Amino acid sequence: MTKLNYFIPFVFAIAVLGILEWFISHPGFIYIALGLFVVLNLATAYFLGRKQQSDWWKFALLPGLANIVTTSYMVILTNDLLLQILILLLLIFNYIYWRYVFYYLHRQAQYQPFSLENISFYISFIIIFLLGSLTYGLRSLLSLSVLGLSIVIFVFLSTTVLQVFWISKLNWKKNLAYLVVIILVLMEMFYMLSFLPLDHNLLGFVWATIYYVIISIVSDKLKDRLTNQKVKYLLLLTGFSWLVLFLSARWI
Repeated sequence: MTKLNYFIPFVFAIAVLGILEWFISHPGFIYIALGLFVVLNLATAYFLGRKQQSDWWKFALLPGLANIVTTSYMVILTNDLLLQILILLLLIFNYIYWRYVFYYLHRQAQYQPFSLENISFYISFIIIFLLGSLTYGLRSLLSLSVLGLSIVIFVFLSTTVLQVFWISKLNWKKNLAYLVVIILVLMEMFYMLSFLPLDHNLLGFVWATIYYVIISIVSDKLKDRLTNQKVKYLLLLTGFSWLVLFLSARWI
């Protein structure tokens, strides 16, 4: 059975490619495509982890979020080249992630420590970026209220943060106060950023950097490895990226 599981990440990536190509040809069926992603991720997590962990379904959270948010973002993406690049990157991520899960559950001697934690941090940043960009973009295109989209933002943001806590082995029940503060601060920042006259992608990037700084600091704090040097590094990196961003920004 382990030998068969070895090929599951590759089969998963091919299935994702098939769904994406079908969605591009039939964009009106986006909800069906998103539903197929949910089923596919849960099925993959079940086959790989049902005998190893009772909470096997949590392995489906990160790729599920990535596939759903990325596919939804494609709705407002008009550049065909960027669309194909995004599809390629999504396929690579799906394959690498499920390979990590396979080694973590079935071949721990070959598993590189913290691989799942690291990829979760980086991909969660991209998820938040695409989620913010998509929401700000839809607000501009369809004149939607940011408050009206808050429920969707809250659900996806909360799930992303919970996934990072889980994969980092941080007990969210014991650290509920941190979890609530992270989500509330990010929701507030999302609302405040909506008043800036910036392109939706730039707004999404600013929100994502705020997320990354907060989640990094809290994670290190709860693991008792937070240092002043780490905080300074994060703030300097964020400040520099914002400086470059606003100097080259397209104001609307």
